[in-house]
Amino acid sequence: MEELAVIARVNNKNYDIMNSEMFTVKEFDNEKNEVIITDDVNEKTIPFDQMSRLFYPAYCVTCHRYQGSTIDKPFSIYEWQKMDKKLRYNAVTRSTQFEFLNIII
Repeated sequence: MEELAVIARVNNKNYDIMNSEMFTVKEFDNEKNEVIITDDVNEKTIPFDQMSRLFYPAYCVTCHRYQGSTIDKPFSIYEWQKMDKKLRYNAVTRSTQFEFLNIII
């Protein structure tokens, strides 16, 4: 299965998630109507009917969200021409390898 990144949209104590936390969908369990997600350390089981209330698909995440983070896989930076010098610096310095950067102008 291709990885599906999701980002928490709310804080929820029952599922121990916080707004803006990133996860990857690991598995869909159709028999139990659950989704298993992981943050590469912990796994969480979320009922299907709660996924859209708790998470957004993380197809597009802002540079601000990744400030202070490290990205060790390929990613794209969109609207480069609209960024100021500081935001461009933040965007490109998240990567562990130059080859992972894909700048879309």
